[in-house]
Amino acid sequence: MTYTTTNPRLIGDAIVARLTADTAIEVGDGRKPADIDVDSDGLPVHPYCIVYQIPDGDSMGTLADPDGCAWVRFVVHVYGGTRQQAQWGQYEVRQALVGWRPAIIGCTCSRVELSQGAGIDRDDTLRPPLYWCDDEFRLFVANNGD
Repeated sequence: MTYTTTNPRLIGDAIVARLTADTAIEVGDGRKPADIDVDSDGLPVHPYCIVYQIPDGDSMGTLADPDGCAWVRFVVHVYGGTRQQAQWGQYEVRQALVGWRPAIIGCTCSRVELSQGAGIDRDDTLRPPLYWCDDEFRLFVANNGD
């Protein structure tokens, strides 16, 4: 495994906690949040997001500690019943994460950066259609040697 020796779950938990505290949208950790309000057509009344951590970041350690630091990547999918909801949700997520520096026990983290952004798309296979977008973020994590 090419993660830093810091538990990657701690990083995922910090991201979910940040989005939960600093946005007005529901946040799911690897799955759809359980308490989504929907309208009579089954569309979400408010946008929601799902955080997925991408396994196996790029390790960049030393010979003595090959997994001592790494780029950790994660994707946030935002869903909405309308294009405007999905755009607003994407804006909220970006405002909460870009430039934020997580405080994780046992490691030092860089500020979160947007590594790949996407526009709004519509899933026409669903009736009624659902609007969505996904952004990929990354941060550099180095062990403190603890």
